[in-house]
Amino acid sequence: MTSRRLPPTFFATLVFLFTWLAYAQIPRYVMQTWKITGDEPHYLLAAHSIVHDGDFDLKNNYLDGDHREFYSSGFLDPHIKEQPDGTWLLSHDIGLPLILAPAYAWGKRLGVMQCLAFIGALLAAQMFLLGWEVSGKLWAGALGWACLAFSAPVALYVFQIYPEMIGGLIVLWAMRRILDTPAWLDPHTPTLPHALSVWECGGVGVGISTLLWLSGRYIPLALFLLALFIWKNWASRARWIGLSATVIVSLGVYLAFNFTHFGGPTPATTAAGNAVSAGFGNVAGGQIGRGLAGWLFDQQRGLFVFGPILIAAIFGLPHLWRRRKLDGVLLLLPFAISWAVASVWGGFYIGWEISARFLIVGVPLLVAPLA
Repeated sequence: MTSRRLPPTFFATLVFLFTWLAYAQIPRYVMQTWKITGDEPHYLLAAHSIVHDGDFDLKNNYLDGDHREFYSSGFLDPHIKEQPDGTWLLSHDIGLPLILAPAYAWGKRLGVMQCLAFIGALLAAQMFLLGWEVSGKLWAGALGWACLAFSAPVALYVFQIYPEMIGGLIVLWAMRRILDTPAWLDPHTPTLPHALSVWECGGVGVGISTLLWLSGRYIPLALFLLALFIWKNWASRARWIGLSATVIVSLGVYLAFNFTHFGGPTPATTAAGNAVSAGFGNVAGGQIGRGLAGWLFDQQRGLFVFGPILIAAIFGLPHLWRRRKLDGVLLLLPFAISWAVASVWGGFYIGWEISARFLIVGVPLLVAPLA
């Protein structure tokens, strides 16, 4: 039985199961050898408060040392903004703790890491499908999946408690639906207009709205996905108006919440002040240039240095253009947007997290030129 007689979902399911089986073996080892750092313990503590206290007030959790269950370094510097009533709110976006709360209730840190392994496997299946659809060859999609899913940086960020894997899954899936890449497997099937079902439109709307709450850094990506959806579905006015209303309402609530509690469009990233505003407060050409170069080529955190397999994607760009023209360029824009935003905000810096975390949300889409 050949691949032409089996639906793509059959192979995608095999990819998902294989990847999940592989990923699921790793969290226990990671917990023994890899201390959580940076913002990770604060996300876990917020999930702990949601599960055990049923609220977002972290004051008692920090003061009582609830973080000692998963953070062995003793004192944990609070990442909070104190409210007038004495409540301590997490100074990071609350979307990730909300998503991870059920997994934390099930198995604490291990449960969260197993949940992220599951999400990583879903992302791997999506990478496989996109690689196959773009190249038209199953083996190319499989090779692209294997190269990205089992090498740095994706294979490391699967086990980091950050929103990158969830964001990457949403962006990749939404791009596949909006550009209708499954139709690319059949050259006899017209790809225009992109007539998504009501359920697919609803899924795209929920995904874009979720991006906003995962991280303020994803707002440009969310707006790009919304604009792309409107453009590709302009003839279906009821659909894009409904989806736009959903996203705009979510964005409005997000901004209103943050301005009310944090005095700005996004939460502060440290207890000391609004680092987001500070990062955009001193933008200069040299800073941007340093960021554009550093996030890709820095010897410690450069994406191409940390994950050299991604260099192969550069050589696939001309072929991607020949096969998909403008749609091929559009597939790369989420990565370009993340790269540009990270470079404008603060240029380049060395942080706690491994490699170029702010670019990771767009990395899975590089499977297109890689395949």
